[in-house]
Amino acid sequence: MRRVEEFRDGTTGWADGHGNSARTFLAEVPFGDPAEVAAREEFTLFLIGRREFEAVWERARRGAPRAG
Repeated sequence: MRRVEEFRDGTTGWADGHGNSARTFLAEVPFGDPAEVAAREEFTLFLIGRREFEAVWERARRGAPRAG
């Protein structure tokens, strides 16, 4: 399992079964239904494809900020 996050300030975080960045961890329990997650003000939910996930994952692992 892998998790990647893009924060509003352009920074990223990552976590997998072997390690994690400072702000991102694998959840101990499932997040729940995507609609429930999207309803929370602190989250903006985006469904992305495998290619985009891999691109964000690689950028997070390098510690590079989002372009733009």
